[in-house]
Amino acid sequence: MAAPRRSHIVALILAAAVLGGVGAWWARSSAPPPEPPPEPSDDTGMTRQQVEDLMRTIGYVQ
Repeated sequence: MAAPRRSHIVALILAAAVLGGVGAWWARSSAPPPEPPPEPSDDTGMTRQQVEDLMRTIGYVQ
């Protein structure tokens, strides 16, 4: 059996590199987008005046 030619070896290495690059690109592009960060849980949606009124109602203001 004849020894493989140098050009065949180079072609196989290049083909493996190209297929590996395409595979890596495909795997990276098919990943889902990252989720947005969650909203802060300490935000009650009340204005400063509404908070003060609530504190006066429950008797918290000293």
